[in-house]
Amino acid sequence: MNKIRTIMMTAGAACLLFLVFACNTMKKSTAPVPKVPYTVAQNYFFINDEPLPTNPKITTLKEFGRMFGMAAHMGEDGIPTQVNFKHQFVIAIVSPITNRNTELTPLDLSANGDTLTFIYHERVGEEMTSSMQPMLLIVVDKKYERAHVKLVKQ
Repeated sequence: MNKIRTIMMTAGAACLLFLVFACNTMKKSTAPVPKVPYTVAQNYFFINDEPLPTNPKITTLKEFGRMFGMAAHMGEDGIPTQVNFKHQFVIAIVSPITNRNTELTPLDLSANGDTLTFIYHERVGEEMTSSMQPMLLIVVDKKYERAHVKLVKQ
């Protein structure tokens, strides 16, 4: 009887240790992913003659200027967002031309190892009598430039 009690206590202790280690492992794997600060670039348009970007990361003024033009206008916030490519780079999402009122909204930018994950939302509205080219530009600190950019549409 004492042998059975000893075996059961040993098995119980082993199960308890297993659960403690399993819980600690799960806590480590669900650690929050670091958020990356960014600024949404305003007052730019995509140059229609250019093909849609295959890589969302734009790291030089020359490349940026080839694809985007400034769309300054009168009033508050009418000047295009400044981008200093010595200290920053741009992540660009450009959708095909559409006749539906479409809005791209940034949700989150996070770093995990050598990957930047950019989550954004696409809202497709009603049909319009004109066409538009939806796009979203965000400006990110150059220290994240070497990371691969992964886009996630929600």
